[in-house]
Amino acid sequence: MVNSKLIIEFAEKLTPRYGQLIFTTAYKLLLNAECANDVTQETLLKLIKIADRLYLLDEKALKVYIYRAAYNNTLMYIKKNPESIDWNRIAEFSKVNIEQDITVSAIENKEARMVLIQCINMLSDVQRDLILLKYFEGLDNKMIAETLGMTVGSVYVMHKRALDKLKKLLQQYDVEYLYVSREERLEKSERFIAGAIELSQAYEIDMDIQQTSHCIKANIHLYHAAYPEELTRMLAKLISMCDKMSFFSLLDEASDFTLSLEFYTHYPYSSP
Repeated sequence: MVNSKLIIEFAEKLTPRYGQLIFTTAYKLLLNAECANDVTQETLLKLIKIADRLYLLDEKALKVYIYRAAYNNTLMYIKKNPESIDWNRIAEFSKVNIEQDITVSAIENKEARMVLIQCINMLSDVQRDLILLKYFEGLDNKMIAETLGMTVGSVYVMHKRALDKLKKLLQQYDVEYLYVSREERLEKSERFIAGAIELSQAYEIDMDIQQTSHCIKANIHLYHAAYPEELTRMLAKLISMCDKMSFFSLLDEASDFTLSLEFYTHYPYSSP
């Protein structure tokens, strides 16, 4: 027999217990507090209507269900209200979060952003949950395993499969550039940047340091001259760290030539 009192108590606890989770999930996709609040209220109303089924779930299963509901309702909101979405802010959010491991070359425009969301939504439930928990919630493999009731090893395998499938889906939309980060490269990149800045400041060398979606580029503007041994040593160290080196001259530059060093923080992803 259904215990009506327990169901009512459960429904009353939904908002204080899971309201913030729903709002956060919606906000990370919308980056608009007012819109996220609308999604939160709508999602909570839908959950309350099926409280008689939800209260039977254990805590982990319930949290995953609510997360999916919040995500799906947010997608529906985006489709119904595209004019209310700040696509520039969303694109910037994507670069900070998703692009740490997955970089889509055309993410700057709203069409590409929608393609990415659509492709994530085309993954299996488990793959989609894993991608969202990892890149939108920022959970590590251990926390994802606990949330989804999986082993850490299974999360690792599913993560690779999800990336592989996501790449194939993106390619169908002609979004071809997919990169995967390497943690050790991200750490080493800080030393590369620090070395470049030290060289520039110590010898007053004109230098441009640019960070793209998958690499750090240091353009060092030099003259044909004899340089001190210490400068040569520092430059040689930078060159030994970089992945690509090129020389070029520009007519509108005062320097004789430019040495361009590229340090890759991400590598093109391809399935094994």
